[in-house]
Amino acid sequence: MRVRSLLGIATLLLLLHQPMWLQAAETNCMQLTDPSQADECFSNMRRKWQEADAQRRAEAKRRAAANNQTNCMELSDGNQVPGCLWNNIQKLREENKRLRADVTGLRVENQSLQNEVTNLSRGDGHLRNDVKQLTQKINTVQATTDKLNTPAIRVCQRCGPKKYSCTRQEAAQKCDSMGMRLCTLGELGAYAEAGLMSCCWGWLGDPSSPFNRKRGVVAFIMGSSTTTGHSRGCDGDPGGLRIDYNRDHANKVAAHCCRK
Repeated sequence: MRVRSLLGIATLLLLLHQPMWLQAAETNCMQLTDPSQADECFSNMRRKWQEADAQRRAEAKRRAAANNQTNCMELSDGNQVPGCLWNNIQKLREENKRLRADVTGLRVENQSLQNEVTNLSRGDGHLRNDVKQLTQKINTVQATTDKLNTPAIRVCQRCGPKKYSCTRQEAAQKCDSMGMRLCTLGELGAYAEAGLMSCCWGWLGDPSSPFNRKRGVVAFIMGSSTTTGHSRGCDGDPGGLRIDYNRDHANKVAAHCCRK
């Protein structure tokens, strides 16, 4: 019984040095009435305390090793502890300086990367402009090619199965669908002088007058016997144009189309 009492007192002293949260979590061995249970309770408490103390020491040792420091609490000579702690503090200061330098270097590197991204964005903008200009040039060349591939003139174009099937508006749409436009009177006259013969009435782009937008001009190329070899142009007197300057837009004839 005396040994058991001494063990209980020793365990109680150990408990007094433990953290409050650990004491609160332990069973109150002093309240046990069974001596064997009390002994087992005290043994468990000692084992747990020893395990916790070993964990604290291991953690302190791990931290010291991670920071390249000496575990001052393991020194056998107490006079060496203050100097050991001071050395550890100096090492921590040096490590802090190194980390600050690393952070500064990372900031500089980050700024450099941001500058590179900005330069790449500007370069991308220049490249986009170059592509845009090149696309415009390609479109211009394509338009010129299409224009060169388009015949200079197409006369007597129909808007339906019949020879005369185009109103003034339909004639303009017919020419536009071929990438062309209605010829002017001057253009058609030049082609007539060059020997072109249409043998049909067709709409022209000229208005009848600036004051009447509902009437327009139609023309009929008779052909020329001196240039075509025909003795009679289009079953009539050869040469020149037949022109109607006052044709209603709703009237249906053909379309004379010229290159844009």
